[in-house]
Amino acid sequence: MQVLDENSQVFYNFINSLHCDSTKESYRFCLEKFLNNYEMDLLSFLKLPQHDMTNLIINIWLTKKFQGNTRTL
Repeated sequence: MQVLDENSQVFYNFINSLHCDSTKESYRFCLEKFLNNYEMDLLSFLKLPQHDMTNLIINIWLTKKFQGNTRTL
């Protein structure tokens, strides 16, 4: 499943708000891993109510923290 459409305006706006190339690559990688975990694309995630977005982020952070793996989403 393609979770990031790197040609989309949404992704373009996000990635180009960052200045450092290494930050762009790191954020792209982590965002892709996050979205793959939930099997959704970026636009679907962004359409969620803010409360649902927050819960997904907290859930993955807690899951990985208790697995001892916070750096590799």
